[in-house]
Amino acid sequence: MTGGLAVLLDVDEHTGAFGGARAYLADPAAAHPAGVMIGYPGLEDVVVGGRGLWRATITVHAPSGHSGSSRQVVGAISRAAHLVRLLDAAQLPGADAGSGFLLPPKLSVTALHGGQGFSVTPSRCELNVDVRTTPSFDATPRP
Repeated sequence: MTGGLAVLLDVDEHTGAFGGARAYLADPAAAHPAGVMIGYPGLEDVVVGGRGLWRATITVHAPSGHSGSSRQVVGAISRAAHLVRLLDAAQLPGADAGSGFLLPPKLSVTALHGGQGFSVTPSRCELNVDVRTTPSFDATPRP
């Protein structure tokens, strides 16, 4: 075997920014990789192949209000919580054994940000969604 081996340890991967990988690939003097291996936690298995990645920040809007007001509003946090329940219940395809790729797709809500205190019903709430895609994950609607 001939060639070289470059090891890149990117502590920024879990933030989604991939700062180390971006800096490496932006360097014109860096060797262009012929392949990439990403480590996953655990010592049980060696995973060949990896799921794709799609990340989104979803902003939920609603009327704002005051918690002591006689006017009832359903605020952005309550609406975002309902959306989280719908995302958690989303039907994703299973693992596709025929493709040789044994991991199923996965959808995770990883953050929720909204509100500033006790007395204001917020008009805005953001949630982060992390989707791990596979060959069986496509644009086909599921029942």
